[in-house]
Amino acid sequence: MISPNLRRLVVSVMCIMQDRSTTTNKGDNKVLI
Repeated sequence: MISPNLRRLVVSVMCIMQDRSTTTNKGDNKVLI
């Protein structure tokens, strides 16, 4: 069984990876991640 906290962590990581892929051209947003 996957705990809700672990599931939330995975979702947050997925969102971060998507944000990183869309903001790699800007460069400034890399510092936030």
